[in-house]
Amino acid sequence: MQAHGGTTLLLHPHRRFEAGLSSEARLTCFWGRADTRVVEGIAEHVDRHFRLGRDHLVANDRAVFFDLRVLVVRDERVVVTGPASALETGMRVTRRAGGGAATESVTLLVEEVETTTPAWADAVLAGERHDAVGAGGGDRRFSYDAIAMARLVDVVSAERGGSAAVRLAEISRTAFTFITDDRYGRGENLDVAFTDEGGGMIHLRATVAGPERSTYGRLQHVAEISAIGEADTRRLDSLCSRCRLRDDAALAGGGGHAALRSLLTPEPSTLRRAFGKR
Repeated sequence: MQAHGGTTLLLHPHRRFEAGLSSEARLTCFWGRADTRVVEGIAEHVDRHFRLGRDHLVANDRAVFFDLRVLVVRDERVVVTGPASALETGMRVTRRAGGGAATESVTLLVEEVETTTPAWADAVLAGERHDAVGAGGGDRRFSYDAIAMARLVDVVSAERGGSAAVRLAEISRTAFTFITDDRYGRGENLDVAFTDEGGGMIHLRATVAGPERSTYGRLQHVAEISAIGEADTRRLDSLCSRCRLRDDAALAGGGGHAALRSLLTPEPSTLRRAFGKR
């Protein structure tokens, strides 16, 4: 499947390694060399978040969300199999786990890729960064009034529904709330795209936690971020910082939250940027 921003790619159950080899022999024999680059302290996080034989949702630098199957875990490195179109040498992939204040993320560098079929590839990933995303108030929500485009995703079949405009009400590093006339069920997955205040696009995948309350006759839903790439994470962090300063200033001045404006129709160019090629 062609890789576009926000595209889901299903994992092929292909395995490159022979079952009789040990984990260390698999890693050494397949790649033919031992890279000595080590990020201090990352090995324990890689081991906790990438479990042998499991499939894990990740996001790459192009905002493509896909599953990786873990074949080998050794120290700070993992060998995985996944869609060839989403894995490139030098690219970074990020996995999120947990929720709320316990949300964590691990970012890995794609060191080497070997295509095994036209559609699938094996790759060696090296842990680069661990972030306790939800710690220290990272799950605190801030007011942010903006249009977002949301598209339902069936993670089993990779089919995506039509996109619909929703209005963001609050954002955080781990979750967000949005207002819509539609009803979304708990556990449904959404590909979401919206602009930050500088005009940059933020792409993420989120899982609906359920309706929270009704606001002006519309349902307000909570969604937890389940996958977001490194670049989009930086943009979201920067946006949350600006929103926090505004909220804190409003509280210090005794002001309340501004009333939500009526739902606006996004510009066509914004829609194309949100779900077209990047």
